Amino acid sequence: MAANGNPQNYYVAPVGDDLSDGSAANPWRTISHAGNVVASGDTVHVLPGVYSESVYLDNSGTPSQRIRFISDTPWGAKITGDGSGDPAIQIRKANYVDIVGFDVSNVNGYIGIETLASYSHIVGNLVHDVSGGCKLGQFSLGGAGINLVGPGHDVDVIGNVVHDAGDYLNPHGCETTHGIYVENAASPNVGGYSTRAWNNIIYRNESDGITSWHCATQMIIVNNLAFENGKTGIFVGANDPGCLNDNSIVNNNIVVHNGWHDFCTFTDTSQCPIGNHSGKGGIQEGGSTGPNNKYSNNLSYQNLYIGVQDDAIHLSTGTQSNTILGINPQFVNYQPDGTGNYHLLASSPAVDKGTSIATPPYDFENYPRPYGAGYDIGPYEWHP
Repeated sequence: MAANGNPQNYYVAPVGDDLSDGSAANPWRTISHAGNVVASGDTVHVLPGVYSESVYLDNSGTPSQRIRFISDTPWGAKITGDGSGDPAIQIRKANYVDIVGFDVSNVNGYIGIETLASYSHIVGNLVHDVSGGCKLGQFSLGGAGINLVGPGHDVDVIGNVVHDAGDYLNPHGCETTHGIYVENAASPNVGGYSTRAWNNIIYRNESDGITSWHCATQMIIVNNLAFENGKTGIFVGANDPGCLNDNSIVNNNIVVHNGWHDFCTFTDTSQCPIGNHSGKGGIQEGGSTGPNNKYSNNLSYQNLYIGVQDDAIHLSTGTQSNTILGINPQFVNYQPDGTGNYHLLASSPAVDKGTSIATPPYDFENYPRPYGAGYDIGPYEWHP
């Protein structure tokens, strides 16, 4: 694609008109219309308000001229889907596209944000209240807050908050709706990846906080926090014919109180029938996995594994090192419903105990890493 010699800034507002020119003075009404107009290098600024539409994006940027859709007021522009069951946002054929700072929900749908493309950047969004299949009565269908699908690759999912995808109390016994769902392809690039998930906070989702299946492989899952998810905090696997989840990196993550649902309360393991409970704990491999998956410097605390509190990391073929098991991460104020303060106390066992391998250069709040003697575990870097 030829370079765009005149990149534009366009604007969308709830009081706009798609027949206007998309300028700041005359904004468009729908993000979908903006998506049909933009070219490489363009930026779409979306003003605060509610956008009851499902946004489909097909126009690509380039490596040097990405297309950006940004809520200039973080979480001020709220995309709720069109009620059809389709994703609230779907990046289809559009490579090199950024989705930044939106509040995304989809109470009548299965997916919040989905990309089938490559080189997507999904950054700083709040994704929540996505019903998923079980909650909508379609038990054979799954769902996700953020869904990453092949043949796309080299997708960045950074600094998002994802919660309440599906029903975390799981009254139907379903396990098919996740917070972040990785199912995209290996990268053809040297040093590439299928998905890189950095600094995300994922909680109270129906099944896994971060999961991978189908033909997922070559993932980078680093410095995330997953808590109170119905089944597993982080699950690494694949199952499609000929597919193997291998060469994945899972480092510096905190997984807390995952797997407590269905038959259990949040405090009493005696209600959980051993061997008859789907909770699979903090971090787990399953399906087809390879020997080159590496799990380093993760912290697992008070997770449930098949009806028994068990903080161990359960691996089939991968290797782990420097795991911190069963030790309170010492958040400033832990609350299971997401209303707490998940920064680390200075005394936290996660401070300075991370690895530098595949670690982001900044934290959830864009504070530089590392501070002090080493990298911290989790999405926040402790600093005074």
